[in-house]
Amino acid sequence: KRKPAFSTGLKHNWRVLLLEAQQRIREVEAEGRLIVFTDGSSIIHDDIGPVAGFGAYFGSKLDFSDFVPTREQQSNNRAELRALLKCLQIVSSLDSHTCWAFAIDSKYVVDGATGGAASWRESYWVTKSGKGASHIDLWLEILPLLEALGHRAHVFHVHSHINLYGNDQADALANKGRESSPLFSYLLPGTSPSKRRKVDVPDVSEIFVVMSSDEELDLSYQSAKKRFKDSGARICDSPRPHRSPTPSPSSPSDFECDTPEPPESQDFPT
Repeated sequence: KRKPAFSTGLKHNWRVLLLEAQQRIREVEAEGRLIVFTDGSSIIHDDIGPVAGFGAYFGSKLDFSDFVPTREQQSNNRAELRALLKCLQIVSSLDSHTCWAFAIDSKYVVDGATGGAASWRESYWVTKSGKGASHIDLWLEILPLLEALGHRAHVFHVHSHINLYGNDQADALANKGRESSPLFSYLLPGTSPSKRRKVDVPDVSEIFVVMSSDEELDLSYQSAKKRFKDSGARICDSPRPHRSPTPSPSSPSDFECDTPEPPESQDFPT
């Protein structure tokens, strides 16, 4: 294992962490690798709940930012995985002789990419603690790309919010991707739809918002979260009309129908 560059007593000093990260980056660059900084971002909005986005900083026109699909879990770990997956897809389509290094500030992603996810796969996606692994669908896409790149792909950890330029740029791109999420076009004051519109939110099959153009939808996070958990819930500006239940038959005779009696037989002349 690589020894820390500074004493343990200063471990939590951000300046020390910055110097350690810069030293690690110089070591990776000395190996002839191009460094890519990735990051994910997720916040809990008061009106619409969690919203996530991700981005990566190549230092070139390959930089990108995007949002986590609205029907997926809007978590930071999923955003971090999405960022790494898209980076691997990009570098796999480029020059086959270039070696890459991915600087990630998520311990979960780094541990999984450096052997953890491979061991989960061998144990049928059960972790050492006996719990089921998370985000299996993304790991199933990431692991083959890492294995195909082999020694050309290297993943290492850097601390976040320590004024490390590349990580700060990736963080800004992740925030930009999060703000581009379609979830922000719904339920925000001032952007209320003027007519019924289907809302595309995660884990909900059918939700509709009905309100006039002059009204603002004022929902707290807790009430919105409770409504969103109920699949098929509807948020309306007026209560549903009351429907009286259909009366049940009082006796089995109510189900009987009146069958006409056959006509009397008539004698016809021969």
